[in-house]
Amino acid sequence: MACHMVLDFKMQRVNKMDIHIEMRSLLKRCIEEDGGLANDVTTSSIIPQGSYGRFALRVREEGVLAGLDLLLDVVDEFGEVSIEAIRHDGEHVHNETVGVVEGNIRSILGAERTVL
Repeated sequence: MACHMVLDFKMQRVNKMDIHIEMRSLLKRCIEEDGGLANDVTTSSIIPQGSYGRFALRVREEGVLAGLDLLLDVVDEFGEVSIEAIRHDGEHVHNETVGVVEGNIRSILGAERTVL
C-alpha cells in the first residue's frame, strides 16, 4: 500500500481510536516507503552526526490550525525529537509561532520529509 492512499472506513460510525490506529499504520508505511528512519544521503552529507537544534513552527497566513496530532505522531516515530505545541487544533492563527521542535537535526529533517 502506498502512503498516499486515502484511509477508507467502510463503517458508518468510527471511533477516534480506530482512526488513530489506522493513521499510525499509514504513517509507518510512509516512513518505510521513504527509506525508513535512516537519514537520506543529502542530510547525512551536510548535517554532522549528533547535531542538535531548536526550530519554531510558524504559520504565515491566516487560518484554522489543524493536524498537530498527526505531527506529534510523526515526531514520536522519529525519536530524538520533541515538539511543544503552543497553539492547538481548531484555533485561529495568523503570522505566529504555533510550536517548537527540538532535537537531533537529522531526525527533525526526516520527520519534516515525512510530513511534507
